[in-house]
Amino acid sequence: MAVQLQVGVGHLVHAEAGSGRGDQGSGPLTVLCRRLDDLRQCAGKAFYILGPDQQLGVGRKQFLQEATLLAFPSEWYEGFPMTLLEAFATGLPVIASRIGSVAEVVEHDRTGRHFRPGDPQDLAAQVGWLIDHPEARADMGRVARQTYLNQYTAERNGQLLLDIYRRAQWQAKAGVGEIQPKPTLGP
Repeated sequence: MAVQLQVGVGHLVHAEAGSGRGDQGSGPLTVLCRRLDDLRQCAGKAFYILGPDQQLGVGRKQFLQEATLLAFPSEWYEGFPMTLLEAFATGLPVIASRIGSVAEVVEHDRTGRHFRPGDPQDLAAQVGWLIDHPEARADMGRVARQTYLNQYTAERNGQLLLDIYRRAQWQAKAGVGEIQPKPTLGP
C-alpha cells in the first residue's frame, strides 16, 4: 500500500510511522501513525509515507500504479495539484483535505474521500474506511480514471483550447462580444 502525504500533516508524519523506532508519542498524530501501521500489516504490501521533499523520479508512475490510495492532506489553498491528476490517471482514489479547489477536484465518495483539514484522526478514519471497503475503493478508482480521461488528458485539453480559439475567432468575425466604448455623460 502506498500513501503519499505531501503537505500539512505530511511533514509531521514521516517514515517513523510504523518503523518501530522510538516513541511515537501520545498526541493526535499517534492515532494516524498506528492506523497506518495496522493497515500496512493487513495489506501485506510495501507502505510508504512520502513528505513534500521526497521525489520518486522515473518510478513515480509505477509507484502510483501499485498504490492502494493517495492521501493528500494539504492545509493550504492549492491551485490544481498535479499529484491529483497523476493519481486519477492511474485510477487511484484520493483522500484529500476538504479545503479549496482540492475538495472540488476530489469528489467525496466518487473519486475519493474528504477529511477535515488539520484533523489526523479524521484522516486516519478516511484511510481506514477506504481500506476496509475494497469494492468502494475500486469503484472510486474507476471513476477517478474515467474523470481523468473525460476531463484532463492532453487531447481533451487541446480540444477545449481549440474550441475557445474557434469561438473567439467566430465572435471577432461576427462582431459579437466586442468591447463597446462607454457613453459619455453630459457635454
